[in-house]
Amino acid sequence: MARAGLEAGAGPLELAFWRLVVAWVVVSVLVRLLPTPSAPLTGRDRWVAVGGGLFLGWHFALWFFSLGRISVALSTLLVCTSPIWAGLLEAAVLRRPPKPMFWLGVATALAGVALVVGAERVGGGSDLLLGGLAAVAGAACLVPYLLAGKVLQRRYGLWRSVGWTYGLAGATLAPLLALSGGWSRLAPPSAPTVWLAVVGMALVPQMMGHTALNWSMRWFPASTVGLATLLEPIFAALLAWPLFGEPLRPLQGVGAAVLLLGVGLGIGAEEGRD
Repeated sequence: MARAGLEAGAGPLELAFWRLVVAWVVVSVLVRLLPTPSAPLTGRDRWVAVGGGLFLGWHFALWFFSLGRISVALSTLLVCTSPIWAGLLEAAVLRRPPKPMFWLGVATALAGVALVVGAERVGGGSDLLLGGLAAVAGAACLVPYLLAGKVLQRRYGLWRSVGWTYGLAGATLAPLLALSGGWSRLAPPSAPTVWLAVVGMALVPQMMGHTALNWSMRWFPASTVGLATLLEPIFAALLAWPLFGEPLRPLQGVGAAVLLLGVGLGIGAEEGRD
């Protein structure tokens, strides 16, 4: 959906901003309709929410920038390296390093993902370098966002916590979007294809995917949740074949099986950790 929006003329910041705005509107409606905790954000939690929103906004902006320069499968592979950054953060900051079997799972899963995309032909030059670096940076930004959601969800419930982070993520991107081309850049997109991409991303991968990731943080550490996202390149590669002419090869099928094995090893190793 993001690639379709980019090809229709939208910029990475524009796509990220409107995806988050639409998702925030939907969550705001749900908060009013569903029974949710009513306590206001106070003290330290305000900064946790702002930090989570800031990193979520950067995650999308960097990833969409990457999608404009390298293939869907390769960009998704690199942005799904978040388990590495999550494990390092938990070890360095939270002083709770993952078990050795978790790292074996990460290594196995990454090897599988590499096989999935390894057969594709990618171009060289600055686009490959910039696109790759942006995707990796986007992966690193996903981790503090998930950790912020874990803290907020325990105190305020799922829907209020994601509502704050989605809204704040959009708010942090608004000044960047304006600086990139004036406040007129904040006007709603005019191309129907861009709107379809924005609404589609907000309703499916944002409301269902990211909200589910936040929900799962109640029971798993960020490293395990990040590991589960390594399944994304499989589905991205499958969709990119008919939509953008990026075919799958037999070696990539082998990689999918290896990836699933790695996910199972990693989640099994982290079972029982909070």
